[in-house]
Amino acid sequence: MTDRNARKTMKALVLVADGVLDYREVPFPPKPGDEWILVRMAYAGLCGSDIPRAFGGRAYHYPLIMGHELSGTV
Repeated sequence: MTDRNARKTMKALVLVADGVLDYREVPFPPKPGDEWILVRMAYAGLCGSDIPRAFGGRAYHYPLIMGHELSGTV
């Protein structure tokens, strides 16, 4: 695994429009604040609440990075 500081992007499944998903490189989010932690993602999944967002016009905004069921290392 490469160090976060050496890489400027990460892979993400991005909902770009209703029913349109794109697997792409996106910029890392800003450095976490004092009361936050940084998790190195191992796996992420989609759950039932993601389906209406992706294919039912219920996304909060576009583009939207999908997946919130995750595991990783702190």
